[in-house]
Amino acid sequence: MTNKCINTFLTLLTVAAPFGAVADRFYVVPADLEPGKTETLRFVLENSQDYYGFQAEVKLPEGLTALENSEGDLDITLSSRADGGNYMLNSNTLGDGMLIMGAFSASHMSFTGDDGVLVNLNVSVADDFAGGTVELSDIMFIDSQDKDVEFDSTSAYFGVAATAISISMPTLTITEDETAALSVTFTPGSATDKTVTWTSSDESVATVSADGVVTGVKAGTATIMATSANGLTATCEVTVEAKIIAVESIAISSTELTLTEGDNATLVATIAPTDATDKNVTWASSDETVATVSAGGVVTAVKAGKATITVTSSNGKTATCEVTVDAKIIFVESLTIDPTTWSGVVGSEFKITATVLPA
Repeated sequence: MTNKCINTFLTLLTVAAPFGAVADRFYVVPADLEPGKTETLRFVLENSQDYYGFQAEVKLPEGLTALENSEGDLDITLSSRADGGNYMLNSNTLGDGMLIMGAFSASHMSFTGDDGVLVNLNVSVADDFAGGTVELSDIMFIDSQDKDVEFDSTSAYFGVAATAISISMPTLTITEDETAALSVTFTPGSATDKTVTWTSSDESVATVSADGVVTGVKAGTATIMATSANGLTATCEVTVEAKIIAVESIAISSTELTLTEGDNATLVATIAPTDATDKNVTWASSDETVATVSAGGVVTAVKAGKATITVTSSNGKTATCEVTVDAKIIFVESLTIDPTTWSGVVGSEFKITATVLPA
C-alpha cells in the first residue's frame, strides 16, 4: 500500500474527535516459530466497546520479514470479526523491520465480538532465526462515536520452535527395580521450549518420572514416549527382565561323612537366599576311586580312604563334605576243619585244614 493510502487513513483518524483512553488491548499472540518456514502472527483485540477502524506500528525482530501478497501489499488479512463491514486494509513497510498496518470500515460497521484474533500477518522466518520480540506501538482505534482511542503499546517474545525430537536410547533393557535415565535432543538445538512430557504405555511393567527416569516394575515390555510442548514425539521400547537374585551362600547337610565300602548316603545342598534366581548346583569328588557323587548328591563309597565332596552353585559359591571310607568288615559265617575225626598212636603227627566262609 502506498504512503498516500496510509496518510489518507491517518487523516481519517486524526480528524475524528479528541483522543480517549481505555483499558482495551491490542496485542500479538506469542509463539515459537519454525526457522525456514512461513508463519502467521495473530493480533488480538480485547474490547469493551465498539470499534470500526484501527492503525498500529509493528516492529519485527531480526529474522522475521513481513511477506507481500500478489498485489505487492503486505500479506495481512482480517479475521471473521470484520466480516461484512466493507473494510479497507492499509499497510506499508517503513524499513528496519518496521511496518504500519490498519483497517477501517467505510460503512462504520464495528468489529464483532469482544475478544479474539482480529488481524493475521504472514511472515517469513529466516533459517538462522534465534528468537526475538515483536513490538506494537502508536496503536489507535476508532470507536462507534468516531473518537480516536489510543491503546497502550504491547510486545511479545517469539521463540524458536522445535522441528524434531529424539530420545537418547531407542531401546532399553533393564531388570525389575532397576532404573535408567533417558534424555531428549531437540532439533534445532536453539529451540526455545525444551520441556517434554513423559508417559509409559504400561506402568505395570515400567514407569517413567517427569525427568525421564525409567524404573522396571515387572518382566514385560512397555513403550516410553516423550512429547514436546508443540506435540512432537519420540519413543523408547523398554524390555524389563525378571530380577536376578544371586546365590549368596551354599551349605551341605553334612560336612563330614563316614561310610563303609559299598555304602551310600545322600547329601542335600541348601541355597541362600531361598528366592535365588538360579538354584542349580554341581557335585564333584576329589577322588572317585574312594567315593563318587551323583548329580543328585548321592555319595557312594568305593574303597577305603578319604575324599572331599564339593557342591558348587552357578555363580561359584561352594561347600564341602569330608568323606571317610572304611574297609568293609566281612564277618565269618562258617568255619570247618578237615578231618573232623582222626585216630593214631601216641607221638604220630597229622594235618588239620580249617576252612573259613566266606573266603
